Amino acid sequence: ELFVVHKFLKNFRFFFLLSSEMNAGVRALLRVSGTHLHRLVGRRLYSSDFKPVYTGEVFATGGRVGHVRSRSNSLNLELTLPKGLGGPETPGTTNPEELFAAAYASCFLSALSVSAQKHGLKLPPAANVECEVTVGSIPDSSFKLAALLKVTIPGFKPADIKKIMDEAHEICPYSRATRNNIDVFLEPVIDWR
Repeated sequence: ELFVVHKFLKNFRFFFLLSSEMNAGVRALLRVSGTHLHRLVGRRLYSSDFKPVYTGEVFATGGRVGHVRSRSNSLNLELTLPKGLGGPETPGTTNPEELFAAAYASCFLSALSVSAQKHGLKLPPAANVECEVTVGSIPDSSFKLAALLKVTIPGFKPADIKKIMDEAHEICPYSRATRNNIDVFLEPVIDWR
């Protein structure tokens, strides 16, 4: 296993290959000095603390009015523009915001389950997450996303919902990916069923 170290110096990028047996003190020194340490896996450079365990692959054609298909063919969908973006919102089609909302909601629900287990709690089968992903314009004439996660856990106390929701937001990979990039709002929904 090799590590690649790169440092930017006067617009030039320098790469150094280091073996995985290198001293941990050297690794720490590289991080402190601002030099970035990455793990070389196949053709990809990952941060040194990242170990890939699964990669989903989806092919898109046609942009927002097109088609998406996963390599496994388990996902095979037509895309269309929603009315809010000037499209026809054709029945039986979806859009990138719905796909992102589906991925974020399902991953966040799993993170909620992990957080609940840490506190000796078990999510009931009716627990759910509704994710709204919104596209909005920003002053530089481009667009940005925002997300709202509505968490419903029937029978849980509001304080418990908030606690595990906040912890889930720290561990969910989608929350980590969006942190400091887009606005994400968490909303507990009280359901006393």
